[in-house]
Amino acid sequence: QLEGILMRLKETTDRFFKFEIEEDELKSVLDASFKGLKVNCPTTPIYNKSVLSNASFSRTMTTSNKAPEVAFRVRGKTSNDIDTTWQTDTPSKRSEEDEIKAAEKAMKKQAKIQAWLVEKERREMFKLQQQEDYIEEQRKLQAEKDAKFYKRAQETKKKLTH
Repeated sequence: QLEGILMRLKETTDRFFKFEIEEDELKSVLDASFKGLKVNCPTTPIYNKSVLSNASFSRTMTTSNKAPEVAFRVRGKTSNDIDTTWQTDTPSKRSEEDEIKAAEKAMKKQAKIQAWLVEKERREMFKLQQQEDYIEEQRKLQAEKDAKFYKRAQETKKKLTH
């Protein structure tokens, strides 16, 4: 019977972590399993009191360490809701000084970006000017070649007609 309860718990938790069932269904299965377990089990303590009196606990076992900060997801009622939010165990503790520092950092970053954009625009304008100068130079060279060609053609035509 205990194996059956454990198998049911394993299957239910696996389905929960695969997001096939919701938290409410998991809780109801867990409650039903533990109620069935409490009815069948005697209420004797698992440990022996004499063992506890002779046991010596180290400082690490008796002091409670804070649990590390963990992000967790708050699940919705339906799987169609995509509004999942992540929360942390501890509230954020940003002071005004931290906010001012963050704002100054953001302003410096924005100033750098703006300076970079101005420099980029200047470089692009310079390249555009170079291209225009090159095109103008090529147009002039072609015009000179055409003028020489027509001049030579006129001279050749005069020689042939005389």
